[in-house]
Amino acid sequence: MKALKFIALAAVALTAPMSVAHAQFNQKAGGGPMTSPAGAGQNMGDRASNYDTDRMRNELSGAYAQVLDRRGRKLNPGQVLNGAKSAASASGLSACKVTEASLRGVTNDNNDLWEVACETGPGYIITSPGKSAPVDCSMVNAQIAQMKADGLTPPPGSSCDLKVNQPKP
Repeated sequence: MKALKFIALAAVALTAPMSVAHAQFNQKAGGGPMTSPAGAGQNMGDRASNYDTDRMRNELSGAYAQVLDRRGRKLNPGQVLNGAKSAASASGLSACKVTEASLRGVTNDNNDLWEVACETGPGYIITSPGKSAPVDCSMVNAQIAQMKADGLTPPPGSSCDLKVNQPKP
């Protein structure tokens, strides 16, 4: 029985300094308790860095193709079509009744870049708010075909992607 009391007292005595040391270790310089051990902040930073690296790799590979407008908003299909229609009218394409559209991205001078398909005639690449002249998709496709014939690789995203704007075989 004395042995059990001695072991219990020894255990209490050995753990008491540890808890004091542990409490001192977990104090900030200002005196308040730390919210996490020092290594946890580094671990969280590493996780965030890895997440950012993975996110950028996926975005560049096209796995998460999410195009935002110049204000940083992701538009639903109705908003894309309405935005493209207003961009087409601002660009002087009054003869083009927009039937299909896609938001291709944002230009270097912060204008939305649209690809539109017209009910009759060719489709166009246009910017909004009408800052540049529309570019005919049949002309773009002919230039891409010429580049390929010359053995050159066209830049990604430089062709018209809507199905109705693709060249007819």
